[in-house]
Amino acid sequence: MIRKRTAAAVLATALIGTAVLAAPNTPSTTQTKGMTVVDPWTGPTPVSNQFPKNEPDGIRKLLDKIKAVELQVKESTSNLLGTAGIRLSRLGMFIDSSLTVGGDLAATGNTTIGGNAAITGTLSLPSGIIDNAALNSPVAPAVGHADGYNFPLTPAWSTVAQITASVPEGYTRALVIATGNASCKNPTAAQDYLWASVGIGPGTSPGYAMRSAIVAADYGSATNSSTRLLTGLTGGGTFAVYLDLSTDIANWSASTFNSANLDAAITFMRG
Repeated sequence: MIRKRTAAAVLATALIGTAVLAAPNTPSTTQTKGMTVVDPWTGPTPVSNQFPKNEPDGIRKLLDKIKAVELQVKESTSNLLGTAGIRLSRLGMFIDSSLTVGGDLAATGNTTIGGNAAITGTLSLPSGIIDNAALNSPVAPAVGHADGYNFPLTPAWSTVAQITASVPEGYTRALVIATGNASCKNPTAAQDYLWASVGIGPGTSPGYAMRSAIVAADYGSATNSSTRLLTGLTGGGTFAVYLDLSTDIANWSASTFNSANLDAAITFMRG
């Protein structure tokens, strides 16, 4: 059986329809999308725990973060230098590894090299800045002279002039060049010979003695020279350079006509 709706029913139905249709436009906070509340009027609204309010100690935390970054940079730089064998201190920079300089290197202060230095190019130094004491094998020159006068002679060798050379400290070798000569009178009634021999240091010097024939009651001379390299010397020690003379047959008495000279050039060396 079909009934006609009354005016009140129609009005109620219209109101209900109106309420239903209006519902989507009514503000609501019950709809959510993930962590965000969705408002039909204003859209998504951030929740409080997604973007917290500014904290009162935020500046302190920012400074702590900056210090942490600074420490990380410092440690990374230190580790980088340490890997290359470079140490820094208040005294300066210490390099425990090799250093290669591709460009020019200029040092205006003092430079100390404790190890070996190899210079493969040309080394230019001002004149006179390196003395003998700084060299590996420096030399020390010396000369010596001795003479004799009014001496007798026999067929046996006798020293008529002698130089005593002192070895400087730090030197162990000496190059010696010596020359001796003598002029003597043969006081006998027969011809004889004057022998001359120069000796250097201990032991026997190389070479032969020289002689000169002198007729009876006449004058004559003889000359001899010697060169020797002495090794194993000690600083403060001495060695002799001497001139020996002799006759061949007879004894010759002392005479003011008898004289001799001995000269030596000595070069002392280290090493």
